[in-house]
Amino acid sequence: MSHLIDPSAGSHVRDLHVDRSKAPRTVEFRIPISPTQIFFSQVRFFNFALRRLSDRRYRDARLSITVGDRCDLDAVRRENRWSENFNINWERTPDDVFADFHWAGTAIWRFCTPATADVIVHCDADTVLLRDINPLVDEFTSYAPTVKGHMAHFPPGLGANPIVPQPNSADFWPALFRIFSLPWPAKTYRYSIDPDHRLPISPPYFNLGFVAMNPKALDVLATEIWATMRSLAHAIGDSLNVRLRLQ
Repeated sequence: MSHLIDPSAGSHVRDLHVDRSKAPRTVEFRIPISPTQIFFSQVRFFNFALRRLSDRRYRDARLSITVGDRCDLDAVRRENRWSENFNINWERTPDDVFADFHWAGTAIWRFCTPATADVIVHCDADTVLLRDINPLVDEFTSYAPTVKGHMAHFPPGLGANPIVPQPNSADFWPALFRIFSLPWPAKTYRYSIDPDHRLPISPPYFNLGFVAMNPKALDVLATEIWATMRSLAHAIGDSLNVRLRLQ
């Protein structure tokens, strides 16, 4: 699903007008992890699958790994000397970000570093590319902030909260938009595992396990995301579920 973002209207979105330039888009990938052997192995496998693709832009693509848990980044690099042979960047989540948001902060910190390609793909460590994603990458526009993603399976789990209705209520998302004084988006969607349409419609609510954007969209997020995260926590309180934070 593609969305063109109008930063002046908060989260307002409208249909994407695709700029079909013949020049292939460059792409970079960003993955958040904790400094554990399991995550290191997942990153290495992701890199292996990425570099075996025939298109040179994947073999040469920058792979940025954001590491949380107040890690020793030099130790992380020593543990992953194999990465010196590839275009891989290791970055440390700032301590204050990790203190405030824990591993959610690691995931979101990826939005705060400048783009190095035409398309930035944010993905989880347990994902892998089995083939190229050229149809997705090459249809990106360059003239407006654009995000592409997959709708979440279900509404966020918040539990009981007197501030907002239950997430499976048709009033849930409109209530959040009112709290933040945002206009309702022009286009809404169904959750991805709701074949019978039993759940209410939702604004674009992407699974952060694999979401792509262009640099202009990244700039919007980098500018707005921390204030939005803190405002959301203040508005909803302790029931702010990490699933809501990360989708």
